[in-house]
Amino acid sequence: MTPDPRFAQVGLLFRAAALFNGLVALAFFFAAPQMAALLHLQPAPGPGVYIRILAACIAWFGWGYWIVASDPVRYRLFAIQGMLGKLTVVALIVAAVLMGEANWAFAGLATSDLVFGLLFALYLARTRA
Repeated sequence: MTPDPRFAQVGLLFRAAALFNGLVALAFFFAAPQMAALLHLQPAPGPGVYIRILAACIAWFGWGYWIVASDPVRYRLFAIQGMLGKLTVVALIVAAVLMGEANWAFAGLATSDLVFGLLFALYLARTRA
């Protein structure tokens, strides 16, 4: 099936989001202590399995974005899920900063989630079924 040229840029958007998620997942999976130091965070207490679970969830969301990129119309529902996921992460991080549980350096990481979430929302608003 030939991709619809009207959605070429949408495909690029979702591929970029997928690659970003992949990089973040790899960083948390293989370099969690270094990521914590870079973001001025306390290392997560307890076993590292929680960080690896987080990395896996980030990676799976990234795979969903890659699927949306392949056919934005057919997989529009995944775009909704991605938008909600990205904006939820932003809200949770901002809340953590405001409660003193995280710092603004960590919130800076959520800037990309905010941008992607808003771009996903724009795509969804312009392509209502």
